[in-house]
Amino acid sequence: MKKTVCLFLAVMLLLVSFVACKGDENKPQDKTESNTSGVSDVSAPDQSADTGSEEVSEDYVYGKDIPVKDLGGRVIRVLSINWAANSTSMTYNGDIIQRDTYDELTADVLDRTKCEVRQNIETRYNCVIEGVFDSNNFASVIYNQVQAPSENSYDIVLNSFGGAAQATLTGVYVDMNDIPTIDLSNPWWDQNAVHDLSIGNRVYFTAGDINTFDNDGTFIMFFNKKVLEDNCPGVNLYDLVKNNEWTLDKMYELAKMVTHESDGVNGLDEFDTWGFGTEVYNALLHVIASGVHLAEKDADDIPVLSYDTARFYDVLTDVYAIYNDEGTVMVANAGKFDSKYSNVWEATIIKAFREERELFYMGGMFNIVGFRDVEHIGYLPVPKYTADQDRYYHFVSTGNASCLALPAVSDNYDDLGLVIEALAAESKNLVTPVYYDKCLKGKDADTEDDEDMLDIIFESRCFDLGAIYNWGGIYSEIAKLRSDDMKSRFESIAGKIQDAMEADIDTILMFDY
Repeated sequence: MKKTVCLFLAVMLLLVSFVACKGDENKPQDKTESNTSGVSDVSAPDQSADTGSEEVSEDYVYGKDIPVKDLGGRVIRVLSINWAANSTSMTYNGDIIQRDTYDELTADVLDRTKCEVRQNIETRYNCVIEGVFDSNNFASVIYNQVQAPSENSYDIVLNSFGGAAQATLTGVYVDMNDIPTIDLSNPWWDQNAVHDLSIGNRVYFTAGDINTFDNDGTFIMFFNKKVLEDNCPGVNLYDLVKNNEWTLDKMYELAKMVTHESDGVNGLDEFDTWGFGTEVYNALLHVIASGVHLAEKDADDIPVLSYDTARFYDVLTDVYAIYNDEGTVMVANAGKFDSKYSNVWEATIIKAFREERELFYMGGMFNIVGFRDVEHIGYLPVPKYTADQDRYYHFVSTGNASCLALPAVSDNYDDLGLVIEALAAESKNLVTPVYYDKCLKGKDADTEDDEDMLDIIFESRCFDLGAIYNWGGIYSEIAKLRSDDMKSRFESIAGKIQDAMEADIDTILMFDY
């Protein structure tokens, strides 16, 4: 457990330096081996069957060496953020647990497979896995139960990356590297997440095959094939990607060919036809797509700021010019529409894309299910900044993507670790093939070209601690879309960003479990 003094100091530090981490805020990664480029290699096992249950060849059974133990009916409780509540464009039916409304007869194949995984592990370990979906006072619920653990305490939390980062600073989560029955080097854990999210070799939250909503939180470019054909005849976007010509400038060039008045009312508004629909927080995604990260890590696994480069300012200069072009780009939450709608995203850029009045829409993959009734949809990577880049980069949302964390409510996590490893391994056996091959490729991808784009996207996901912790408000500053005195603005808060990062690192390294 934590030392009381350390926990008190951590809370005080958090109250002084707290900044909001708003979300825009794997071929799911074979949540396997990483390489020096930070890209996970992906190779799902061969599967068969058309139902939720997959027959896995014995040669590909993951987790067969995980010890099995009779837990005597232990109840393992899960708390999940209620993503997609009151949303018509986002779908979230649970990672690990299912909603009370779950019905096997009507459930999607992915949800049925997740339920099967949970039931398999419950039977194997003689335990019960149950939980709730809640977003109200989420952080305080976890903090309060850590102060006074009980038999009703939550064992597993499915938090957002930004929320988990802020909670970590209050000492409520345990370092998963300290749990002997959890091995984060196993292939069912996303090695990019394990590497990118650690601080001082401590991992307080991560992702893997055990959850799919981290994949859904990957932001991509959607496009409408009919709008493209009607306004940019002869342009093949897939070929642009394959020929290394899909860049920010090319996207903007095409967007300018599309935006026009189409609702019969003088002047451009949210009901007209647009070349590009986006939001202010997506400005950072173009920075990441250029290969610039807000923070990287040194040889001791300690974050260091890495954004202050000429390329960072070049990218932002171009992105701000594009995002402030109101004759081409509709930015949902830049101020023009905010006061008109309770959900400005769904009322503007998402609505336009649904109604086939928008060429490009930049959003999370959680929109895919909500877009299934859009007839002419296609998928693209977020464009490179320049054609000479050797790869793409895809940002995982800080607010609308799930990660797994374990509340500090026990002195012994051995049994829980076994169950978590078993859930993750079984999910790799069953859920990942269904998610990727049957849902994304089999159900949602329109063509083989779209499948190729999904491969590129999932092979290039990355996590940025600078954005996740929003040190010194840097993520929020980027989202202001202000091009005036840009370099001096960031220079003026550089000390604040550095101080916030160092304070958070000191807090995290202070904990003694």
